[in-house]
Amino acid sequence: MNLASQNNICIQCGLCCNGTLFNWANIEPNEVIDELFPTEIIKIDKREKSVFSLPCQFLNNCVCTIYTSESPKRPLICAKFKCKLLQKYEANQITYSESITLIKKTKELAQKNDKLINGTFPELKELSTSKKIKALKNKLEVANNQAEFRKQFGKILLSSFTFEHWRKKNFVVNQKK
Repeated sequence: MNLASQNNICIQCGLCCNGTLFNWANIEPNEVIDELFPTEIIKIDKREKSVFSLPCQFLNNCVCTIYTSESPKRPLICAKFKCKLLQKYEANQITYSESITLIKKTKELAQKNDKLINGTFPELKELSTSKKIKALKNKLEVANNQAEFRKQFGKILLSSFTFEHWRKKNFVVNQKK
C-alpha cells in the first residue's frame, strides 16, 4: 500500500463527502470551522452535536477543493475520516483494483436507486442519496397504511434498503458510543 494509491482511492470515490454515505459530518467539540460551512445542532443519542450538511459544497468531481487550502480550513473530520474500504486497503485486505471496482459498483447502485426514487418522488430529486433514503423511511413511518405503502412502493423500498446495507457493509465505519 502506498500513499499515492490511498489518495487516488479517495479521489476516485468522494462518497463520504457527496452525501451518498452520510447526511452530515460531525464537528469536533471546541473546533472552530470556517463560516462558509453552514452548521446546525442535532441530537444523537440524547447528546447535542454540531454538524455540517452533506454533500459538501467544496467537493468538485470527487476532489476536495480545500484539501490543501488554509482558508477556508477543512474540518477535522475531513482530515481524519477513513471509510471501511480505505481501512481494508491500508490493512492489505483489499487491492487497489478491487477498491476501485467496489467504488464504481457503489456509484452505479446509488445512481439506480436515485433514479427509482426520483421517478416516483420528484420532490426528493435535489436531495443526496442518503437524504433520499432517510426521507423514504420517513414516508413509510408516517404512512396511514404502512402495508399498502410497502405494497405500492416495494421495489423502491427494497432497492433503498439493499443499497443502505451495501454502503454500511462496504464503507461505513461502526461508530463507538
